[in-house]
Amino acid sequence: MFEAFFTDSCLRYRIEVINGIDFYGLGFGMVRGESMGKWISQWMQKGETASVLITNTKLPDTSGFEFAERIRSQCPRVRVIFVTDTPSLAEAQQAVRCGAYDYLPKSDGIDALRSAMIRVSEELHTESREEAYLRGQQNWDECISRLLKLLLALKPGIDEDHWQMYSKVKPLLSDAPLRMEALLVRSLMEELRAEICRRDEALAVQLRSNMMAAPLGMLTSAQGMAAYMDAIWALLSEKGYITQEDALKSDPIGRACVYMQSHLSEKLTVQELAEYVHISPRHFIRKFQTEMNEKFTDYLAHIRVQAAIQMLEAGRDVKSIPEAVGYKDEKSFYSVFRRFAGCSMREYQQKLNLSQRKEKHP
Repeated sequence: MFEAFFTDSCLRYRIEVINGIDFYGLGFGMVRGESMGKWISQWMQKGETASVLITNTKLPDTSGFEFAERIRSQCPRVRVIFVTDTPSLAEAQQAVRCGAYDYLPKSDGIDALRSAMIRVSEELHTESREEAYLRGQQNWDECISRLLKLLLALKPGIDEDHWQMYSKVKPLLSDAPLRMEALLVRSLMEELRAEICRRDEALAVQLRSNMMAAPLGMLTSAQGMAAYMDAIWALLSEKGYITQEDALKSDPIGRACVYMQSHLSEKLTVQELAEYVHISPRHFIRKFQTEMNEKFTDYLAHIRVQAAIQMLEAGRDVKSIPEAVGYKDEKSFYSVFRRFAGCSMREYQQKLNLSQRKEKHP
């Protein structure tokens, strides 16, 4: 539910607005109407937030425009609708400068304000659905990633087919993306149970019993499913069905690092690596930094500098190295090299040559 604050010195108008607009039906669980801005400010200081602010351009204790700016400093996303008893071009221009959602003369009647609130409500509901989708998307991506990791550890290669199917079907189901992802999780779970049953029927029965005993609703959420799969991973490892080698092969970040080392001369991007290990780019960035304790860009630059040092030690020409480690612009790589190695490539080469001469002629 959303919140609306409404301030106008005219009690009659406040009553007309409260009674004339179905705020609850539009999704507003709370509507606070006050005569002066200071009362609204006090509510804000207590931690209240607002989705919409309806305010008169002239208030007994302050300018409606100044008041709106104060509220926006606390709630940057608030929609501000100005109502006015004395409409003018100058006031309308000031409302625009304040980033007003709308500017309505009271003479237009309550219908104009009702129409504006309907538009606001539609936008807020759309934003709410989009934010819920993004949160859910992130959670289901994590869930799918863990399931594919489990399947890959038990049955190498199986994740390729499923992720390709997922990638192709997902854009076609934009109206119900979370439902589709939940269905994919269910499909993967069935395949996982079948694979476990093939190896150990008793264990499959135990896992099914654990699922039946799980709290109601746990396995209908992405978070609950992720926790359940962590438990399955631990149990399979304990039984010896997943080895350390299997874990390494199925770990997306480990696989990405191996891929990066063998493709340093190419232009490596988060998008490319995320697709390679079958997780979303956003999830890849977050997971990479958590597991490697380093940003992806810093890690990539670091291993490219390490490779360049190995090439210098092998006697390779300085000018040929940047392109060999994935840099088309020599100057950019020289800067990166100095940042990580503490000296230029020429200086490093000179130190290397000096060290080699000392070894030959102690």
